[in-house]
Amino acid sequence: MADKVASALNGIHQQSSLMQQCLADGNLMQALKHVSNFLNELRTSSVTPKQYYEIYMAAFDQLEIVSSYLASQPSGNHQRPFLDSLYELVQYAANIIPRLYLMMVVGTTYMQQPKAPVTDLMKDLIEMCKGVQHPIRGLFLRYYLSQRTKNLLPISTDEEFRATIDFLVSNFIEMNKLWVRLQHQGHSSEREQRIRERNELKILVGSQLVRISQVIDEYQGDSYSAIGYYRDRVFPIITQQIVACRDVLAQTYLIDVLIQIFPEEFHFATLDGFLAVMLQVHPNLNKSELVNGLVARFVKYQQDKAEKKQREEEEELTAQENETKEEETSEDAKKESQKDEKKQKETQDKETQENETPGESTEEVKSEEKDDKKSEEKEDKSDDHTEVKAEDKTTSNADKDHKTHDGAEAKATDTDEANDKPNASENEAKVEESSAKDEAPKPNEDTKPNVDDSESDKDKTDQQSQVTDSQKDQDAAASPKGDLSASLAQLSLTDDLSSQLFAVFWDFYLQLFESDPEMPASEHSQFLAAIIQISLAFDVDHEQHRENMAKVYEFSGKHLEAGQSVDILVAPLAFMQSPADLKNSQYQRTLFDQLDIPGQRRVAHAIISRLLTVEAPFQSTEEIDGVFQYLSVLICEQPEQTTSVDLGLTTTVKINDQDIPQSFLDTQEQLCKILHLIKPPGTPIDTVSALQYTRRMWLNKSKQNIVFTYPTLVETILYHLQVFGFALKRVPQKRRSPTHIATLKNQFKQVSVVLNELYMAHPERSYEILQLYLHAATVADNVGFSDASFEYINQALVLYEEQLSMGSTDNYYASASPHDALGGSSASYMSVIALVNSVGIKRSYDKDAYVELAAKVTHYGSRLLRKQDQCRAIYTSAHLWWWTDDYGFEGELFQDGKRVLECLQKSLRVADSCMDPYLSLKLFIEILNRSIIFALYGAPVDVPYINGLLSLIRTNITELEADKLNSANADTEAVLFHISKRIFSRTCEYIVQQQDDGRLVGVMV
Repeated sequence: MADKVASALNGIHQQSSLMQQCLADGNLMQALKHVSNFLNELRTSSVTPKQYYEIYMAAFDQLEIVSSYLASQPSGNHQRPFLDSLYELVQYAANIIPRLYLMMVVGTTYMQQPKAPVTDLMKDLIEMCKGVQHPIRGLFLRYYLSQRTKNLLPISTDEEFRATIDFLVSNFIEMNKLWVRLQHQGHSSEREQRIRERNELKILVGSQLVRISQVIDEYQGDSYSAIGYYRDRVFPIITQQIVACRDVLAQTYLIDVLIQIFPEEFHFATLDGFLAVMLQVHPNLNKSELVNGLVARFVKYQQDKAEKKQREEEEELTAQENETKEEETSEDAKKESQKDEKKQKETQDKETQENETPGESTEEVKSEEKDDKKSEEKEDKSDDHTEVKAEDKTTSNADKDHKTHDGAEAKATDTDEANDKPNASENEAKVEESSAKDEAPKPNEDTKPNVDDSESDKDKTDQQSQVTDSQKDQDAAASPKGDLSASLAQLSLTDDLSSQLFAVFWDFYLQLFESDPEMPASEHSQFLAAIIQISLAFDVDHEQHRENMAKVYEFSGKHLEAGQSVDILVAPLAFMQSPADLKNSQYQRTLFDQLDIPGQRRVAHAIISRLLTVEAPFQSTEEIDGVFQYLSVLICEQPEQTTSVDLGLTTTVKINDQDIPQSFLDTQEQLCKILHLIKPPGTPIDTVSALQYTRRMWLNKSKQNIVFTYPTLVETILYHLQVFGFALKRVPQKRRSPTHIATLKNQFKQVSVVLNELYMAHPERSYEILQLYLHAATVADNVGFSDASFEYINQALVLYEEQLSMGSTDNYYASASPHDALGGSSASYMSVIALVNSVGIKRSYDKDAYVELAAKVTHYGSRLLRKQDQCRAIYTSAHLWWWTDDYGFEGELFQDGKRVLECLQKSLRVADSCMDPYLSLKLFIEILNRSIIFALYGAPVDVPYINGLLSLIRTNITELEADKLNSANADTEAVLFHISKRIFSRTCEYIVQQQDDGRLVGVMV
């Protein structure tokens, strides 16, 4: 076939060259002969549609040259125009394909001339095209006719407009017949090939419907309604052809094109007819997909109208504010000008009085000035008072929609004091109130997408108002569904539109359910999902839609199989604006329970995704129960060890020697994000209570999965407790409510219960649990509950002794070399460091209790197994015995220099006992750095001690320099040794800088 295409293109190229030469010489008849010759190449029937398109485009380009030449020629005598004669002449061509193409070229060029019989030419051309009945040749021939007449069709008068529509509709009908006929060409074994070829040619047929839509919109006649004309004249003919073709591919494509190219108002007007067509199409047609496409357009239409209305309201509000500001500015300018005039007048009066009565006493003048000033002040005050009233009046309406309760600020209070200042008074007032829930803000109601006549476009309304009386009579005589279509055509979109649309689609579905019992269950679920969407889209807050949804759910539960209702449950979620929207009828929950586990998970994921999108907070425990009854399937989900995981086909994360699928971790992450949305109105304590309720009722259903959700739960609870505690601390001691203190203390106890539950279920995650205990201790200490903080520290110590003291867990910092900065430190070492950092910042503990804790933590550090861990833990613990004022502590600082020296000396002994000389050198340098820090903060680390460390380090460096020359691993050891020397050099430079500032005097660098 490729050879045939190349041969045809070569023939077109040769004949077109000869044609152009003849046209240049003015020999038109010889040129037309060459045109007829290359048009013969379009008579082929042994190529595919794509290959025929290549030949067609080559011929198309050359025909445009002929058309341009003909348009440039003189028109001839008045009795017989030149193109008229030529149009008759080309009809004598021998073959029908060249004849018709030449007729189209000459005829469409003739249509461009003034006073040409356009209508007659259109009728003649469309009739002559019937002579070609080969599917591919006929389709391209009619497509060429459509392209040539695209901008030539007359629509000036009603008669011309009807003739144009008849021309386009007739061309569409014939093209559709040719397109369907192509399916039956050739052998039955080539059926799949024919389907592919028809898919390649479908755009030729669809282009005719697009042109019809354009012409209907372009025509502007008297008493013409585009919607009415489409409903009464065009839509019945097109749908009749769609139904009559009885071809699945044709019906699917044409109905989809019909939905996409015509405006929504047209579909409202023909909704009953469209649904009637869907009942008559081929049984194998996927009707649900097409109906969903129409519903999607309706939903988008309503959403766009709602957004447009909202923008208009915002613009009006902005315009009102601007007008108010302009009025205020003009009033201020007027006041200033009046004041200037008064002052000028007073000055002139004074000068006149002085000139006329020079003997007048100064006291009288002063009294007059005082009277004038008093009157002027009174006028200014009255003007200011009037101005303030005007401002209040203009801004009150704008403020009504944006009111929020001051108490809600307590939820977002930051721990930073600078950010806490504006919220402190609000939290104090919240704490002092006996019942914060009474003053909780009401959630903002979502704006209803009202559907109103005034919202429709002005042009469309004008067109609808021009419907003829005959059309109105036809509408009045129609069936009930026709009445609905008529009302929709007139765009009388009332508040009851949602129930009307639901009734229409519901009746259609019931008829379809009875007439097509073999329809797949998936299509049933898609139909019902579309019906729910259309019910919710036009009036989300309407009471009727709940009854409609209950009707759908009930029908689904009776007639659909278990597991086929996923789409029905997911469809309403696109319109959900808050967790309260999930409180529907019992049928929804019944359908959910009938689903299999994968289906329930799909619905639960859709709920989470929607909630995270709208970010609407949970307002009550009823809303929590309403949502988590669906999410419980995710809470109880277990990471399955499937074959895909074993083979490495699924992305996994290794946790405690277990490969966890990434999808499971993503699910747990989403559940944790949902916990942040639990923010009921009231004080932070109300939020904590709601979080604890969620834990007791839902999160603890799976002991295996709480390790993923409990850390987020605890951190969120601690945040709200800290906010409430800071507000409570700012209230004077005498005014603090004992109830609030007892409540806060009890909540800290509940946190301990949560952590203990997590520890009992997952002792292998001891390090993470220890960090949670330490964080809870810090929060309790910050808000002044030292007893609770001390208890948290003790629980962390117990956990360390039971699980972490022997380093039984995996290393957190794996290292290939013992000379690394942390040397492959284990979880036990990291736990000791975490304990030191937490205990070291506590300032509210009793002195004896603090000393006990510090000694215990130091002892834990000295019991570590690895020498480098021991050394680092001990010199880090030295900070527990020397407080500084970096934390703004106003009391007496606890400082025990003797214990500091003991820790440093013991760490030095441990470092010296290391078998690796390079590791010992690095530890010596680290101890030197700690000693310098203590010396700068006033600890009794004297100069001789630091000089002794410097001398010890230099001696080790000298010895290692001599040893590394004889080492077999000279290159590796040289790198490690160079790193240590560089660190020591930087330390010496730092000492010199401090000496320049008058510190560390006497240290021998």
